[in-house]
Amino acid sequence: MEVELTIESPEGEQSHVSAPGATYEDALAKATKLVPEGYRRIVIRKHLD
Repeated sequence: MEVELTIESPEGEQSHVSAPGATYEDALAKATKLVPEGYRRIVIRKHLD
C-alpha cells in the first residue's frame, strides 16, 4: 500500500509526497510526516499493490 499526497504551499504551489505502509493508516501517517510545515494536503490517493 502506498499513499500519495498532493500538497500546496502557502504561496499556492503544488507538489507531491508519498510513502508506503502496511495499511492505509500507516502509509497516510508516514506521508503526512513528509508534509512541510505550513503546507496543506489537498488530494490523497492510495495505490494498492
